[in-house]
Amino acid sequence: MLPVIIPVAVISGNGVSHVSVTSIYMTVPWIALSAVLHWPVAWLIQWRYHRTSFSRALDEYSEQIKCKPAAGSDASHPRNQGLEVLTLRGLWKHFESFILERNMHFVVANIVMPLTQSKRISFVTLWGGRRVDYFVSHCWGSSFPHLVQSIECHALSKEGPASWFYAAYWICSFANNQWNIGAELGSDPMESAFALSLSQEFGVYSNISCPAGSTWSWVLSPTLA
Repeated sequence: MLPVIIPVAVISGNGVSHVSVTSIYMTVPWIALSAVLHWPVAWLIQWRYHRTSFSRALDEYSEQIKCKPAAGSDASHPRNQGLEVLTLRGLWKHFESFILERNMHFVVANIVMPLTQSKRISFVTLWGGRRVDYFVSHCWGSSFPHLVQSIECHALSKEGPASWFYAAYWICSFANNQWNIGAELGSDPMESAFALSLSQEFGVYSNISCPAGSTWSWVLSPTLA
């Protein structure tokens, strides 16, 4: 700044000290403003140019969600937390290039949790639950695409070509609120979301193909049999 102040002082005849004070008064506000805006602007630039294709896919999917909650006072009951095959298929197809052959652990951690983070609700609640037609028992360690495709085949065989995609399935990872699993499980197994969802008459679909080394057990309560 000094190389500028001296010529200005000489030309104006106001003296170096006077020009220096004036310069300080003129520049300090701009310096302060730059200091305040530096981090927000840097963050915006990083957010704009360093977002990944996966984060963009999450944003695009969020924009597609149109919640249509079930009607009635028992809309939040587990028996009304069914996910339509059409929605399940749409989720898989939207993230297919990222999911590949990954399992439900990946889907919940990287897709379900981010999508539900702001509201801390279940994935089904994001879309609005449906009356459950079928209860799904499956292994989280198996391929997610395989699970979706097998459910599609099951729905087609049970509901027919005209309405299979509207069949609603209770799938724990989507029906349960992953932000509050303790409340979903409860202290009494018979009061858990699993048991309550089974407290009505519907089909049970079991997809139990697990990776090598995994174990799987079916426990059926006599009261639900």
